[in-house]
Amino acid sequence: MKPHRPGWAVKATVAVLVATLVVPVPEVLAQPGAAPSPIHQDRSTSVTNVPFAPWQPQEPVVTTEAPTAPVSWPKPGDRVAKATSSDRAAGGVTVTVHDRNISATAGITGVVVDVRADDRARTAKSKTTLQLDYTSFSGAIGGDWASRLKLFALPPCAAVTPAKPECQIMTPVPSRNDHHAKQVTAEVEVNGEGSVFALAADADGVGGDYKAGKLAPSATWQVGTNTGSFSWSHPMRTPPVPGKLQPELELSYSAGSVDGRTASTNTQPSWIGEGWDLWPGQITRSYRLCTDDTTVAAKRTGDQCWAGDDYVSIVSGSISGELVYDPGKKTWKAGNDDGSRIERLTGANNGDNDGEHWKVTSTDGTQYFFGSRGKDETQSTWVVPVFVLYAGEP
Repeated sequence: MKPHRPGWAVKATVAVLVATLVVPVPEVLAQPGAAPSPIHQDRSTSVTNVPFAPWQPQEPVVTTEAPTAPVSWPKPGDRVAKATSSDRAAGGVTVTVHDRNISATAGITGVVVDVRADDRARTAKSKTTLQLDYTSFSGAIGGDWASRLKLFALPPCAAVTPAKPECQIMTPVPSRNDHHAKQVTAEVEVNGEGSVFALAADADGVGGDYKAGKLAPSATWQVGTNTGSFSWSHPMRTPPVPGKLQPELELSYSAGSVDGRTASTNTQPSWIGEGWDLWPGQITRSYRLCTDDTTVAAKRTGDQCWAGDDYVSIVSGSISGELVYDPGKKTWKAGNDDGSRIERLTGANNGDNDGEHWKVTSTDGTQYFFGSRGKDETQSTWVVPVFVLYAGEP
């Protein structure tokens, strides 16, 4: 080819798949040169002149948050709990608040109390209404902790040896939490030997559920037995179309992709988070160094030069890898060809010098467009300056 003066052109390096939404234009607006509707005046309207008032700056409104109530954990002897026996013949009931060291040693963020009948010789258990007030420590923990407070039964040894695992077994007791009155009430059974209870937060309450989330049934996950890499994917709903031809779109996570980001590579995470990916597909055109494109010393630079139509790759659904160009038919085929038709088009307002974009038509007739929308509309085309050294190059 006849060489000419080197220049450069902005060429697309990556064209990203984007969805196309076609909105019909009303027929009246679509008619060019259509006359506007006439204006009819039914009656005259009086106009009142309003005097001009210059703008006056206003004092800024300063809002302050309500101070958080101080937290005071109950100590032995504090009257934060009371018990009333339903059986008058059973006599009175005494509630003792244990020291905070007991609950801390047992791994309980709350209050541990001992409830027993005044008649120590009484062996038969009687129903008792136990009520605990948590006003003084309602703001101790975040996450709607106070609204999740419930009553749990503990083994009797919890008040003596709280560090033993067998003494830390918590059994839920049906209880009612009045968040406005800051009181938890429950029906319990006690006798002269006494019973130990704990006021602690459950995993859920009126303010929400803080249980560990389970993987959704619609999601799939797996672990590589050799690498230990964990991967997870979750499908996303797409707008329905006739014939159920809507594309599949899913969130995917890979722990291995995080491990592979080292100081020598691009460690920037994706736009949806570390290890996550939402990439609908792409067609990438590669170039080569100008040092490999010419023997002229003055032109052998480290810039990127046009490399032809053999340096195009695709990642879209089941198609991935290099595209093979047929210069006779001027068509492209994927290395793992599945029958899809791949076409290179021009004329899009996407920032490329000739508006290069691509259309992939699958075997079921679905069309996928890469880089076809405007550069300010979807930014689906990424470009880079490329130098051309020979005639005939774009």
